[in-house]
Amino acid sequence: MNTLEILDKITEKSYYHGKSRIDAVRQMYFQYGLSVKQRRAVELFLFKPSEEQAIEILAISPKMLPFIQYALDDEIIVEKISDLIIQKKVNKRYLHELMNCMFRDLLEVLLLSPCGPLVEHYRKKYLMRTKLENKKVTD
Repeated sequence: MNTLEILDKITEKSYYHGKSRIDAVRQMYFQYGLSVKQRRAVELFLFKPSEEQAIEILAISPKMLPFIQYALDDEIIVEKISDLIIQKKVNKRYLHELMNCMFRDLLEVLLLSPCGPLVEHYRKKYLMRTKLENKKVTD
């Protein structure tokens, strides 16, 4: 895929309709809370899209998935994230971002993949932590 095809697919959602591609991408940066490093990685990918670059971006953070999901097949995305988790190349923040409700479908598929037990273990810790935080707020 070339740059324009990817930008068209990214910005075709209804709430980006009528905006320029640049404004839509900036709004997505804000919506997904990307850091400066993550924004630069996405911009490099958008200007020279390749499968290798998409995989590198996926290793940085799952928050960039909406930008690369059209360049990679779903099976490849699950396989690469699964490999990263099994090889323990991801930190707690990466796993925390996976638990976010934006990636619920991806999380369900990862639970069925070879890294499922590791993801389930972290998911239980995440749910317990959020439950304790909510309890502290109500006390």
